[in-house]
Amino acid sequence: MCESPKPESAPQEAAQPLGRRRFLYLAGGTAGALAIGASQWEVGVRDSIATSTSVPSSTPTSSAGATAATTTGRPLVIVVNLAGGNDSLNTFVPTAAAEVGRYRDLRPAVGVDEADLIDVGTAVALHPSLAPIMPLWEANRAAAVLGLGIDGQGRSHFAATDTLFAGQTASADGGWVGRWLDTHPNAGEDPLLAVALGGGGSAVRGLTGSSTVIDDPDNFLLRTAPGMDVGQLSDVFLATASPGAAPSSSTALDLVRTGIPRAVNAVDVLDQIEQEVDDASLESATATGLLRTAARLVELNLSTEVVFVEIGGFDTHANQVGTHDALLADVAQGIAEFFETVEAAAPERNVLLVTTSEFGRRAADNGSGTDHGAGAGHLVVGPAMNEPVVGTHGLDALIDGDLPISIPTTSLYAMAIRHLGGDPSAILQPGWADLGLIQ
Repeated sequence: MCESPKPESAPQEAAQPLGRRRFLYLAGGTAGALAIGASQWEVGVRDSIATSTSVPSSTPTSSAGATAATTTGRPLVIVVNLAGGNDSLNTFVPTAAAEVGRYRDLRPAVGVDEADLIDVGTAVALHPSLAPIMPLWEANRAAAVLGLGIDGQGRSHFAATDTLFAGQTASADGGWVGRWLDTHPNAGEDPLLAVALGGGGSAVRGLTGSSTVIDDPDNFLLRTAPGMDVGQLSDVFLATASPGAAPSSSTALDLVRTGIPRAVNAVDVLDQIEQEVDDASLESATATGLLRTAARLVELNLSTEVVFVEIGGFDTHANQVGTHDALLADVAQGIAEFFETVEAAAPERNVLLVTTSEFGRRAADNGSGTDHGAGAGHLVVGPAMNEPVVGTHGLDALIDGDLPISIPTTSLYAMAIRHLGGDPSAILQPGWADLGLIQ
């Protein structure tokens, strides 16, 4: 690996307080403007929008690097990252007789009341806050995948998020979405193929392909009025978004980002820093709001094939019951509204949505919450499913109090890559499994 050059000072950034969310956001997204020529990205954005079939053109634009004239009928992948470590054992509660007793013994404080659970006739019941997605579940278009994780992912939010976004613990050239993007025939020309909303820029970061991070999703949504022309929409993107980060970036933030995990547990450092700032604009982003922005991207009929959405707040060490209930309700409502909007505006789009999180939670509660764990369960929504549940929590095979990892998270990525028409074996390290989930 080449040694990074000495970073130049950045007094404007250094003068601002740095919370965890702002730190991850800057390291994963905004720093990319230094590595990808802003003018090149701007031209790519304008060209991509100019080829949209649903945006009227009243402004002359360049045609260099334009994508295909029609984008309808393309598959679309939505990744909803539940940042902080979602408690999947309370999201998908075991109902098998052999596991119910263990669940109640492990979770006297935070266990979901049996009377409140949504019985879906499988080995797990759904948390009551997931009620908004029941029409999708009953239509055989939603499923749970249990036992997910990446061996060696660690318990630090910082390091585990790096692993999650890269799809591997070893050093990687970009994020897993970015590596897919690098294989796309229009990767070097169209920065709207992969879009991250508010965070997750490092997941969509590639070597040759450029991506886009919408830094201000709420503002973007408000400003994209129906009937706007190519020039107006381009101006909205340029005002609310920035180029996705490139791995060659050598800013001070990148050096800190890679250096801290080797020295100390980064989450402890960032927890202390986070108390010094009020980063409400990022911390308050809701799944419903972000997924409305994602749906708007689809309504505009742009070339976008992957949208990465990140929602924070899932680090529920204390007061979990009310917090987790509200978070899951927000996610479920956001997913339900997203599919309603997309199916009304673009019924021909073949959409696959998956949730992810950097790790799971411990099997036993800590009195009012749950601590960082290993194995996790996640939701898949979209096309018809072969099974409602794949894998198990493994409550009978705990490893040092953790739910075991039995299915690599990269198996979800492989499913998404195949949905996009890509080859997982060319993008992911060996070890992923074919879930056989989508019909």
